[in-house]
Amino acid sequence: MVARVLIPVDNQECTVSALKSVMSRSWDKDTEFYLLKVVEDFSQLLYANEIVHSTALSNEQEEYTYEMRMWLSDLTDSFCQVFPNTKSSIERGGVVQRICEFAGEWCADYIVIGSHDRMLSYRCALSSVAADVIKLAPCSVEVVRYRELHKLLMQEGKITDEEIQAIVHPPYKVLVAVDEKPNIDAVIAWVGSIGWPENAQFKLITVAEPPHKAEISHWHRGIGTLYTKEGQHNKVIESHLHNLVAQLPETMRNNVESTLVRHELPATAIVEIANSWEADFVVLGASPARDEFETDRVSTPLEVSAGLHCSMAVVETTAERQPSFGWRSISE
Repeated sequence: MVARVLIPVDNQECTVSALKSVMSRSWDKDTEFYLLKVVEDFSQLLYANEIVHSTALSNEQEEYTYEMRMWLSDLTDSFCQVFPNTKSSIERGGVVQRICEFAGEWCADYIVIGSHDRMLSYRCALSSVAADVIKLAPCSVEVVRYRELHKLLMQEGKITDEEIQAIVHPPYKVLVAVDEKPNIDAVIAWVGSIGWPENAQFKLITVAEPPHKAEISHWHRGIGTLYTKEGQHNKVIESHLHNLVAQLPETMRNNVESTLVRHELPATAIVEIANSWEADFVVLGASPARDEFETDRVSTPLEVSAGLHCSMAVVETTAERQPSFGWRSISE
């Protein structure tokens, strides 16, 4: 089955870095790509018809749409030189909602979206398209984020495509956060299927609550909730981590460090470890969102995304199909 990769685009630097990251990889020969530009629809705004100068604003939007159509055509031509099996279009509507709707309509398997490495306070105040896509997407999502890009923008204001290309690099430090929930094997299978750079290092972690003095209920994989002693529960988690490492390709196992981490807040622990280790890429699992009010899928991934300074992938654990790709070395 042919894998489909959706790439939401705009004319910002983070989109350029995401596109260059995609183009720096080797994908399965038949992989299909779609470049999607969403133009916010002025007519859908509340009380749009009552706004003074609404006609002028509508005309301005049409002009902007035309400019974006020309821009997208050039971008698609350039992208097709690397991946000929590429289509593109401009859609109207709410940006996040339309991206996620289109992903479902096109049966996308993977979304790759660029994101700026802004400070946490800015991300909370301005929200993040990437974070909202993680929340509502019907498939796996990769957020491409380079800390070097933000530094360059702060120093120079405007940077060239060549400068962006210079900071796009394969991930050599990969943090994989797992738990004991069903389908977590799908995350390990995905990690094992990716062509990571030679000598890439991996941290496989499970975050558990701090030790308790008394017996307490714990969720055990394949069993459910049982009352067990803390030491017994630790052994169960460590055995689970060992089994997950054993599922990885033999070529990866010597570069994998597996650790049980004690912390009351899983997302906080993941972010702290990723940032202190200077991870290049973080992998988490999630089940699909059934509607915009569901939070089970996204509580930890959203909080992790808000605090990271690197790229991350939220892997759809129930997906029947995932794209396969590998990073080329910098010298290629």
